[in-house]
Amino acid sequence: MAFYPVEFSCGHTHDISFSGTDDERNSAIKYYKQFKKCFKCDKEERNKNYNERVEKAVQENCMFVELEGSEKQIAWAEVVRADKIREIDELYSGKILSDKGQKLLDDTIKLFCKI
Repeated sequence: MAFYPVEFSCGHTHDISFSGTDDERNSAIKYYKQFKKCFKCDKEERNKNYNERVEKAVQENCMFVELEGSEKQIAWAEVVRADKIREIDELYSGKILSDKGQKLLDDTIKLFCKI
């Protein structure tokens, strides 16, 4: 297994290890160049898309409790809130909630939403 420089569709280049035949490697390199973003750009795009989805869901479905405190405290509370929403999203992504997951969901709704 050797490392080969691969240019991704975002323009970044990284060394990637490949196994298999030369044809398989060359085919994969062409695919990455045409369709795949590098790991950093892909993660940034997924986070951006996720944050947009969360913001939209919040505006449409949940009236959050108004946060109180200093600017620094409110900023930190928003980070915690977003992390909890992400946890809930992961629990609901095609999986049946366990008892622990259902408790997390119930606790989060009580903590963050006006119901």
